[in-house]
Amino acid sequence: MNVLLVNPPAPLNERYFATPPLGLMCLASTLRLHGHQVKILDLFSFGNDIKNVSDILNREHFDVVGITGMSFQHNTILKTAEVCKIADKDLVVAVGGPHASAFPSLLLDDPNIDFVLRGEADNSFPCFVDALNDPINLKDIPGLCFKTDSGSHLSSAHIIQDVDSLPIPAWDLIDITKYVGNHHGFFYEKEPVGKIISSRGCPYPCTFCAAHAVHSKVWRPQSSERIISEIDYLVNEVGIQELHIEDDNFTLDLNRAKTILKEIIRREYNLAINFPNGIRMDRIDDELLTLMKQSGVYSVTFGIESGSAHILKKIKKSITPDLIERQVKKVKTFGFYTQGFFIIGFPYERKGDIQETIDFALKLDLDAAFFGIFVPLPGAQDFEDLIKSGKASVETMDWDHMFSTQAQNFSNNLSSHEIDHLQRLATRKFYLRPRILLRSIMRIRGLTQFK
Repeated sequence: MNVLLVNPPAPLNERYFATPPLGLMCLASTLRLHGHQVKILDLFSFGNDIKNVSDILNREHFDVVGITGMSFQHNTILKTAEVCKIADKDLVVAVGGPHASAFPSLLLDDPNIDFVLRGEADNSFPCFVDALNDPINLKDIPGLCFKTDSGSHLSSAHIIQDVDSLPIPAWDLIDITKYVGNHHGFFYEKEPVGKIISSRGCPYPCTFCAAHAVHSKVWRPQSSERIISEIDYLVNEVGIQELHIEDDNFTLDLNRAKTILKEIIRREYNLAINFPNGIRMDRIDDELLTLMKQSGVYSVTFGIESGSAHILKKIKKSITPDLIERQVKKVKTFGFYTQGFFIIGFPYERKGDIQETIDFALKLDLDAAFFGIFVPLPGAQDFEDLIKSGKASVETMDWDHMFSTQAQNFSNNLSSHEIDHLQRLATRKFYLRPRILLRSIMRIRGLTQFK
């Protein structure tokens, strides 16, 4: 079978960052093991013209199109599916990823979408494509959802237990030289940049996070040997100069994290290393930080979220302002560039809570801070609470604005104008300080970072 994998454009002609579509690349590798031919079309990173989909479908023959996407890509997912069916009504169109895992029925209601795969589709999607040639009972394929005469067959999200068995992502299907300047995490030291995800799943109960919707709450790490083999490939075959480790919980098992870092040091890769998704405040110690520094890590990012002890407890972050302050100071003593993620506009947050966050961010010795507006991510507890309260509904959701730079307002206490003002105020106050402004300017590598 010939399979086209598509990462749809961002909505509203936006371009957020250019990063290789690792999920599709993982999928491509397992599809190849099943004997299928695969191409990847990444419209999220490069341009927003869905016409690119019809162009490639008119040039080449495909049997199946697999579309991924986050919830803010809802409308571009539907448009991509529509373009596929216009090009060839017999094309099989399947959708996976975070949005599909959260809303299989919503997507199956669209006449241009034939199948939905929930959870981790690395193994289930190739089995599904196999079944199109050699029919089996589709209900036996984990995570597969589809239409029937009596409605829809919905499966629970599929989770892969043996993550070590997964092949290295298909880096040969993308041109890494095109992913320049505007990387996930904004700042970088070297190019080209490669990335890995060495573990899946998150056991923490943060109310705003929906990572478990795809990867579950069961943490499943790849072995240090498996990860080093992938880094070897990236260095020796792909030619990367910088490595982004994009786990949600790289340091959950400190011994494993230290073993990986020690092997990176021993092999003298001379990589710049970053953790764009951040690492947890309560999962670092002096030995880890020493190894991070020696291995080439130059930046440490933390998901701080709030400076209010009340809000931190409410969102079940399991950290306190005192711990945050101590750990930022500790990390700074090792000479790392430090960044913090903050969220403004939780539904239950008051103006005083947000002001506490702003004051706290200014108090911390951070080099950079990102103040995002709260987004109710499908699958998160906060999202479910908003649905139950009637404050939000799937039917009226403004999907295009479900991104933290231009989010809808779901606050019970503040207007959209007030939240936007506080977000801009936080950013101005943080960056318009001479030492922070100078540090930021010195780290800019080119104008492509502002695209």
